[in-house]
Amino acid sequence: MESFIQAESAIPITNDQHHAELFERFRRWTFAERVREVTSWIWDFGFDIQRIVNRDTTERRWICKLCIIQRRPSIKPITDSGLQNAAGHLYTHHRILAPDGKTKSREEKLSSGTSNRARSIAYFMNLNPEKPSEQAAINKAIQSFDRKRFQRLLVEWIVKENLPFSIAEHEGLRALFEYLNPQIAIQQANLTRPMIKIKILNEFHRHQDTVIATLQSAPGLIHYAFDGWRSGNRRNVFGICCFFRDSTSNQPRKIVLGLPELPGSHTGIKIGQVVVDLIEEFGVGDKTGYFVMDNAANNDTAMDFIGHKYGFDGRGRRGRCFGHILNLSAKLLLFGNEQQSVNSFVETPDQLTEAEYDLWRKEGPVGKLRILVIAIDSSDRLTDLFARLQANDISTAQTVCDRSKKPLHVVKDNQTRWLGSLYMIRRALQLRPYFDLLKVSYQREWEAENRSRVLGSNSLRRSAKLPAFLEERNWLTPNDWAVIEHLERILTDYEHTLLRLEGDGQIRRRTGGFEGSYGNVWDVLPAFEFLLGRLEYYKAVASDVPDPIQFKVGVNAAWDKLNYYYSKLDETPIYYAAFALHPAKRWQGLEKMWESQNISWITAAKKDRQRCMA
Repeated sequence: MESFIQAESAIPITNDQHHAELFERFRRWTFAERVREVTSWIWDFGFDIQRIVNRDTTERRWICKLCIIQRRPSIKPITDSGLQNAAGHLYTHHRILAPDGKTKSREEKLSSGTSNRARSIAYFMNLNPEKPSEQAAINKAIQSFDRKRFQRLLVEWIVKENLPFSIAEHEGLRALFEYLNPQIAIQQANLTRPMIKIKILNEFHRHQDTVIATLQSAPGLIHYAFDGWRSGNRRNVFGICCFFRDSTSNQPRKIVLGLPELPGSHTGIKIGQVVVDLIEEFGVGDKTGYFVMDNAANNDTAMDFIGHKYGFDGRGRRGRCFGHILNLSAKLLLFGNEQQSVNSFVETPDQLTEAEYDLWRKEGPVGKLRILVIAIDSSDRLTDLFARLQANDISTAQTVCDRSKKPLHVVKDNQTRWLGSLYMIRRALQLRPYFDLLKVSYQREWEAENRSRVLGSNSLRRSAKLPAFLEERNWLTPNDWAVIEHLERILTDYEHTLLRLEGDGQIRRRTGGFEGSYGNVWDVLPAFEFLLGRLEYYKAVASDVPDPIQFKVGVNAAWDKLNYYYSKLDETPIYYAAFALHPAKRWQGLEKMWESQNISWITAAKKDRQRCMA
């Protein structure tokens, strides 16, 4: 078999006879008149010719010098902008290798310095294509690999798992792919970061027309939810989703419309403009329904802007994120220090000052628990000792089930979401006996390490500093644990309510085998009533809780926040309309729920419902 030749040693030399042969084959063509010099090594192996098509157009071609010299019967002209094809021609037909450091053809890259056989599936499968049975196996293996499908699956995996685009270029991942199927390397099916982005954008634009048609044909209004988010690469984006019924099945659907970037300050007008621009991009401004968002004040301004654009009362169509309301209320329950809440339960000015309550908030039961949890979580020594104390009990348990358990670690909250505090409290109550054991065990070890050799075995070194973990003021008393137990019960009520309202309103088969939906707008009123009622109960029994005044302040702050946003529902009549139109609830359900309240509430709610249906 003919060997490959380095380009530097194979540059052809042409003469007038070769030029005559060239223009005999390509009549009406001449040598090219270029303003700039050509620099690619490929031009050393080709004639640069041109043809005048008209006054404004000139065609240029690359013609292989070796083909002219060898007087090949068929010579294919190659466009001057397709030099990769020219390099491939030199490699395939003349076995010319690109110079070191220069652009290589696709064919040469595929070979990677080995023979064509070595870069074929026949080589990897050790099959001989000259044998009919093995030829069939080779063809079947080649046909079984779909390059486009592999790339689509790779892109879908990266998108669904929210992975960085650079993962596609990871050497280990590519080696794994090529081990599983050599065709990935042979057909150069791996993707680069830029190609991942291009394919994602192409898919978006390919499906966008379908989404637009679906939204424009929706039989009812289209409703929206939006919120801001800051990405890991410090970009401020705004997620905008929509909810609608499709015209084919009349079933509820949801889709993410976009994640537009929102640089600079998040003013209400800027937010409103971003939302309007996206609605207009999909051509559904005439179908604009209701909106759900958090309780930030700039969202009021945004809704005023959107309402002015589409001719409706913006605040009248402003739904409020119930999860955000719960978060505000629960954080006040745990850490609230609003002055009006303190004053609500202070009969005399010196009974409980704001400074005293602030101290209780920071160094009270939840504050002290957080100090202990952080100390354990951040210390390998305490973590190991905590686990060993549990392991001792597990190993001596009575049942096989109990002996198969593993030691548990503390759960650290994140100080931004109340659920983190609930999970911290719940795990602490589960491990309560081991907190005291940990203190005793660690204090014994610390005292042994810091015992003075001069003053005697019962004295500590003067330089010994007691760790914050062992300071008495940071430890939980029985009264502290009692308060924590009460807070866990209240937050569990919050959790149950959140789970009931957390969803998209679509009916699905749920755990337990029943079909149901969560997150329905008609469940918002009962949710407020349930939580306000539970907080009223804890107000009544607060005197039985240790630190009753401080406890009442937290409960009252949580109640005030919930009641404030409950009254805000009057601005958005959809809540009353949804409840009244539900066949299992209707106005009778609202009257029963509000039977102890002023009859004017019912009258106002009916007016709101009529305003919604107008």
